[in-house]
Amino acid sequence: MPTYTNRETALRKLQQQFNYLLQDLRFKKGTLEEDRTIYSLRHTCIMFRLLDGDNIDLLTLARNARTSVEMIERFYASQLSGEMNIGALQSNRTKKTFRLAQDVDPKKRLTLQNGHIALAATYNT
Repeated sequence: MPTYTNRETALRKLQQQFNYLLQDLRFKKGTLEEDRTIYSLRHTCIMFRLLDGDNIDLLTLARNARTSVEMIERFYASQLSGEMNIGALQSNRTKKTFRLAQDVDPKKRLTLQNGHIALAATYNT
């Protein structure tokens, strides 16, 4: 709302529009029967980043939200359970698959030796 030089007036107009939208959508009350406000969007945004973000750096999130890591941990992350973001905890688990070149004898097996993949001697199956 760049046409409003008084930022308080601009914020009040924006809040009025937001409230109208919430009422029109019958979305004015939250799940805990609290009134939704334009400030609610801040909480929603931070929670979505915590839940759905990939490798969230709390310091970057806090700076972007103009708050502290302590406030993020106390008021937002405290509402999360360990199971809610299990995907992020397991995100480094990847299955490594290898494709043998066509000229490799299929009766030889791959082994891991000192961090390197090596072909083992032929073995009987």
